[in-house]
Amino acid sequence: MINRFSVRNIRPTPTSKVNKKNTNNKYYFDVYDKQKFKTERFFGATISELDDVRTEQKNKVKHNIYTVSNATIDDAAQIEIKLQEGKRDNGIIKDSTLRDYEHSWSAIKDIEYNGKKLKDIMVKEVNLQMLTSLSNKLLTCMGLRQNKNSWMRLGAILNVAAAENMGVPMFITKSVPRGSFTSAWKRREKYVPPILNFNGPERTMLIVNKALLIAKQATIFPKRHNPGKFYYILLRALLEGNIRISELIPLETRDYDVRMNAFLINKAIDIKTGLVSYTKSKESNNLVFVSEEFTKIYIEWLEELKNKTNTKQLIFPASNGNYKSYSIILKNIKKIFILAGWNEDISTHDFRSFGAVYRKYLKLDKTSQDHLRHSSRHMTKLYERDKDWNDAEKLIAASNEVAQHLE
Repeated sequence: MINRFSVRNIRPTPTSKVNKKNTNNKYYFDVYDKQKFKTERFFGATISELDDVRTEQKNKVKHNIYTVSNATIDDAAQIEIKLQEGKRDNGIIKDSTLRDYEHSWSAIKDIEYNGKKLKDIMVKEVNLQMLTSLSNKLLTCMGLRQNKNSWMRLGAILNVAAAENMGVPMFITKSVPRGSFTSAWKRREKYVPPILNFNGPERTMLIVNKALLIAKQATIFPKRHNPGKFYYILLRALLEGNIRISELIPLETRDYDVRMNAFLINKAIDIKTGLVSYTKSKESNNLVFVSEEFTKIYIEWLEELKNKTNTKQLIFPASNGNYKSYSIILKNIKKIFILAGWNEDISTHDFRSFGAVYRKYLKLDKTSQDHLRHSSRHMTKLYERDKDWNDAEKLIAASNEVAQHLE
């Protein structure tokens, strides 16, 4: 977008082209679009009059604001992403959130409508008919979650276009009938991590405890690269603390309070870039409490860490003392669970749901929201995945009661 438009100097209109009845086109200047090889011409009766218009156009180019006549949806998208980059730079959103926004636009920008890619359509050509057609097309060419995210991003982009007077009304996407999508979204099969997809906790806990035993023994790793009890304490932290892996990796030894049996979560690592950022929320909202038993294991782990390279004083360091790679952690967790007899998929995020589901089973669900550090109870319910391991026990008890009345 930088230097895409060139605002040229004011010139006198050739005599043969001057309007003889109304000399309001005695002078002109051009704004040239280097990307589309198009020119927009501005006329004026005097140089001073036209100079004000030229200054206005130069300011629009300088601030990446484009006129209604030459603005495409991609122009608005790039302005919108600049706004999001500003939010990222000021700590309002995370770098991963910015990447999600960029991906949501990339997923739809090349979809065609009337022979034109969405990104190349003029903003002033956007209307309800066009958006309704696009909405219907999204149902056939992408999954529901991507559909939802990309539609929201298009709405944000078009709102920016409206704010910049590019020729589209504000909140136009909200006027599009999305009944088919809404119905499909409500009917969608909600994801339940396979490790939790049983009628009760017995099978899950059997596999989890087998995995813990294997991780504790650490005999599956070659002697040269044996991590000791690294994966045992890591899995305990995931299972007890239900902490996000991006928050677990950068934890330092000073971030665990052995008197309170609590982690202080005040930073996160971007697992794609390796960059660590610090949170700005209150310390009291960032405490994750675990058990006294965990603290005993942790103190033993500190002794083991003294024999390892650990320049950053991390709780879970890599062999070179740096941050441990997420991909290596996930690979070894999967290896441990396979040896425990689990051949289906498992992710580090499954342990967040495990915390919500198991606490609900133990009738401790009132503590789940604070423990998982969710801003709303609604988010915690999503993590419960509509699973209630007490349901099976209730149904069996009810069936037993009915059976008592039978001969």
